[in-house]
Amino acid sequence: RSRGVKEFDQSILRMSGDLLDLVNESMTYTRQGDIYPVGPARAYLVGAQVVAGGAAQEISQLVFAESYGCQIADLGDINSELLAFNRRSSSESEKREMFADTYGRLEVVISELQGPGCGY
Repeated sequence: RSRGVKEFDQSILRMSGDLLDLVNESMTYTRQGDIYPVGPARAYLVGAQVVAGGAAQEISQLVFAESYGCQIADLGDINSELLAFNRRSSSESEKREMFADTYGRLEVVISELQGPGCGY
């Protein structure tokens, strides 16, 4: 039974990673090795906020959620920071900085969710 639950948890983790990857892949493009948001940076930041918050909530509901505390904390931090950032007015340069930071942080979480991560 425990094995089936772990497999279910792993599938939820992979799906959460895939959703985060969808934000990082479909809302960005690469030019000469640099990554840019497709359209306004704010659109990416709001999308990342929503998906990170949803993924943190979903993962925290898993039977073995304590094994994924690193990912839950990281996603919760990203969500909270973006929520505060997106509520205030900011310059385009601040949005670009936040975009670059968020993109990199999500890439780390994505690799953990789609790989062995810091769980089991």
